[in-house]
Amino acid sequence: TQSDEARHYVQYDQGEDRWLCTLLLQRGYRVEYSAASDAYTHCPEGFNEFYNQRRRWVPSTIANIMDLLGDAKRTIKINDNISLLYIFYQMMLMGGTILGPGTIFLMLVGAFVAAFRIDNWTSFHYNIIPILGFMFICFTCKSNIQLFVAQVLSTAYALIMMAVIVGTALQLGEDGIGSPSA
Repeated sequence: TQSDEARHYVQYDQGEDRWLCTLLLQRGYRVEYSAASDAYTHCPEGFNEFYNQRRRWVPSTIANIMDLLGDAKRTIKINDNISLLYIFYQMMLMGGTILGPGTIFLMLVGAFVAAFRIDNWTSFHYNIIPILGFMFICFTCKSNIQLFVAQVLSTAYALIMMAVIVGTALQLGEDGIGSPSA
Protein backbone atom coordinates (compact mmCIF):
# COMPACT_ATOMS: atom_id res chain seq x y z
CA THR A 1 0.00 0.00 0.00
CA GLN A 2 1.01 3.62 -0.55
CA SER A 3 1.80 5.82 2.42
CA ASP A 4 -0.69 8.68 2.43
CA GLU A 5 0.16 10.23 5.81
CA ALA A 6 3.49 11.43 7.17
CA ARG A 7 3.31 8.98 10.09
CA HIS A 8 2.72 6.09 7.69
CA TYR A 9 5.79 7.05 5.67
CA VAL A 10 7.95 7.20 8.81
CA GLN A 11 6.53 4.01 10.31
CA TYR A 12 6.10 1.78 7.25
CA ASP A 13 8.69 2.92 4.72
CA GLN A 14 11.59 3.88 6.98
CA GLY A 15 11.54 1.03 9.47
CA GLU A 16 9.63 -1.85 7.94
CA ASP A 17 11.21 -4.49 10.20
CA ARG A 18 10.29 -2.55 13.33
CA TRP A 19 6.78 -2.03 11.99
CA LEU A 20 6.48 -5.78 11.36
CA CYS A 21 7.45 -6.48 14.99
CA THR A 22 4.89 -3.94 16.24
CA LEU A 23 2.17 -5.55 14.09
CA LEU A 24 3.09 -9.03 15.36
CA LEU A 25 2.92 -7.86 18.98
CA GLN A 26 -0.44 -6.16 18.38
CA ARG A 27 -1.81 -9.38 16.85
CA GLY A 28 -0.83 -11.48 19.87
CA TYR A 29 2.41 -13.04 18.65
CA ARG A 30 5.65 -13.27 20.57
CA VAL A 31 8.88 -11.83 19.16
CA GLU A 32 12.08 -13.19 20.64
CA TYR A 33 15.78 -13.46 19.91
CA SER A 34 17.16 -16.71 18.54
CA ALA A 35 20.93 -17.14 18.70
CA ALA A 36 20.74 -20.20 16.43
CA SER A 37 19.17 -18.35 13.50
CA ASP A 38 21.05 -17.43 10.35
CA ALA A 39 20.14 -14.19 8.66
CA TYR A 40 21.73 -11.77 6.24
CA THR A 41 22.05 -8.21 7.36
CA HIS A 42 23.93 -5.25 6.02
CA CYS A 43 25.78 -3.36 8.74
CA PRO A 44 26.95 0.18 8.09
CA GLU A 45 30.67 0.33 7.41
CA GLY A 46 31.18 4.08 7.22
CA PHE A 47 29.93 7.26 8.82
CA ASN A 48 27.51 8.13 5.99
CA GLU A 49 25.82 4.72 6.03
CA PHE A 50 25.58 4.73 9.82
CA TYR A 51 24.21 8.28 9.92
CA ASN A 52 21.58 7.55 7.27
CA GLN A 53 20.56 4.36 9.08
CA ARG A 54 20.11 6.24 12.35
CA ARG A 55 18.20 8.99 10.52
CA ARG A 56 15.71 6.35 9.35
CA TRP A 57 15.54 4.23 12.49
CA VAL A 58 15.02 6.87 15.17
CA PRO A 59 11.79 8.34 13.73
CA SER A 60 10.42 4.89 12.85
CA THR A 61 11.16 3.64 16.37
CA ILE A 62 9.32 6.63 17.87
CA ALA A 63 6.36 6.06 15.53
CA ASN A 64 6.18 2.36 16.43
CA ILE A 65 6.38 3.03 20.17
CA MET A 66 3.61 5.62 19.82
CA ASP A 67 1.54 3.08 17.88
CA LEU A 68 2.08 0.46 20.58
CA LEU A 69 1.26 2.91 23.38
CA GLY A 70 -1.82 4.18 21.56
CA ASP A 71 -3.16 0.63 21.32
CA ALA A 72 -1.81 -0.57 24.69
CA LYS A 73 -5.09 -1.74 26.28
CA ARG A 74 -6.05 -3.89 23.31
CA THR A 75 -2.50 -5.24 22.90
CA ILE A 76 -2.35 -6.27 26.59
CA LYS A 77 -5.69 -8.09 26.20
CA ILE A 78 -4.68 -9.91 23.01
CA ASN A 79 -1.03 -10.65 23.82
CA ASP A 80 -0.21 -12.64 26.96
CA ASN A 81 3.45 -11.66 26.55
CA ILE A 82 2.75 -7.93 26.86
CA SER A 83 2.18 -6.69 30.40
CA LEU A 84 1.37 -3.35 31.94
CA LEU A 85 4.96 -3.29 33.17
CA TYR A 86 6.21 -3.65 29.57
CA ILE A 87 3.93 -0.80 28.46
CA PHE A 88 5.30 1.29 31.35
CA TYR A 89 8.82 0.44 30.13
CA GLN A 90 7.87 1.63 26.63
CA MET A 91 6.49 4.86 28.12
CA MET A 92 9.76 5.42 29.98
CA LEU A 93 11.69 4.64 26.79
CA MET A 94 9.62 7.22 24.91
CA GLY A 95 10.20 9.77 27.68
CA GLY A 96 13.94 9.13 27.51
CA THR A 97 13.88 9.46 23.72
CA ILE A 98 12.14 12.82 23.99
CA LEU A 99 14.26 14.15 26.87
CA GLY A 100 17.55 12.64 25.66
CA PRO A 101 18.71 15.37 23.26
CA GLY A 102 18.01 18.13 25.80
CA THR A 103 19.77 16.19 28.54
CA ILE A 104 22.81 15.65 26.32
CA PHE A 105 22.84 19.37 25.51
CA LEU A 106 22.80 20.27 29.22
CA MET A 107 25.57 17.73 29.89
CA LEU A 108 27.67 19.32 27.14
CA VAL A 109 27.13 22.77 28.64
CA GLY A 110 28.18 21.47 32.06
CA ALA A 111 31.19 19.66 30.62
CA PHE A 112 32.39 22.84 28.91
CA VAL A 113 32.00 24.78 32.16
CA ALA A 114 33.99 22.20 34.13
CA ALA A 115 36.72 21.59 31.56
CA PHE A 116 37.32 25.07 30.14
CA ARG A 117 36.46 27.14 33.24
CA ILE A 118 33.94 29.34 31.45
CA ASP A 119 30.56 30.56 32.71
CA ASN A 120 27.30 28.75 31.95
CA TRP A 121 25.99 31.27 29.41
CA THR A 122 29.20 31.29 27.39
CA SER A 123 29.15 27.50 27.37
CA PHE A 124 25.47 27.58 26.40
CA HIS A 125 26.23 29.80 23.41
CA TYR A 126 29.24 27.71 22.34
CA ASN A 127 26.97 24.67 22.22
CA ILE A 128 23.71 26.13 20.88
CA ILE A 129 25.27 27.88 17.86
CA PRO A 130 26.49 24.65 16.17
CA ILE A 131 23.17 22.95 16.93
CA LEU A 132 21.10 25.76 15.41
CA GLY A 133 23.48 25.93 12.44
CA PHE A 134 23.17 22.20 11.86
CA MET A 135 19.37 22.40 12.13
CA PHE A 136 19.37 25.16 9.51
CA ILE A 137 21.58 23.05 7.23
CA CYS A 138 19.29 20.03 7.67
CA PHE A 139 16.26 22.10 6.64
CA THR A 140 17.88 23.86 3.69
CA CYS A 141 20.72 21.78 2.21
CA LYS A 142 21.04 18.51 0.33
CA SER A 143 21.87 15.24 2.04
CA ASN A 144 25.55 15.19 1.03
CA ILE A 145 26.13 18.59 2.66
CA GLN A 146 24.26 17.47 5.79
CA LEU A 147 26.47 14.39 6.00
CA PHE A 148 29.65 16.42 5.56
CA VAL A 149 28.66 18.90 8.28
CA ALA A 150 27.63 16.02 10.56
CA GLN A 151 31.09 14.47 10.08
CA VAL A 152 32.82 17.77 10.86
CA LEU A 153 30.70 18.38 13.97
CA SER A 154 31.16 14.79 15.17
CA THR A 155 34.93 15.08 14.79
CA ALA A 156 35.01 18.48 16.50
CA TYR A 157 32.89 17.28 19.44
CA ALA A 158 35.00 14.11 19.76
CA LEU A 159 38.13 16.26 20.09
CA ILE A 160 36.40 18.61 22.52
CA MET A 161 35.23 15.66 24.63
CA MET A 162 38.84 14.45 24.85
CA ALA A 163 39.75 17.87 26.23
CA VAL A 164 36.81 17.61 28.65
CA ILE A 165 38.12 14.24 29.89
CA VAL A 166 41.57 15.74 30.47
CA GLY A 167 40.05 18.80 32.19
CA THR A 168 37.89 16.62 34.41
CA ALA A 169 40.88 14.44 35.33
CA LEU A 170 42.92 17.53 36.23
CA GLN A 171 40.04 18.88 38.32
CA LEU A 172 39.76 15.54 40.12
CA GLY A 173 43.49 15.71 40.83
CA GLU A 174 43.12 19.20 42.33
CA ASP A 175 39.85 18.72 44.24
CA GLY A 176 40.07 15.04 45.13
CA ILE A 177 37.81 12.10 44.42
CA GLY A 178 35.27 13.09 47.10
CA SER A 179 34.58 16.58 45.72
CA PRO A 180 31.13 17.57 44.37
CA SER A 181 32.53 17.90 40.84
CA ALA A 182 33.96 14.35 40.87
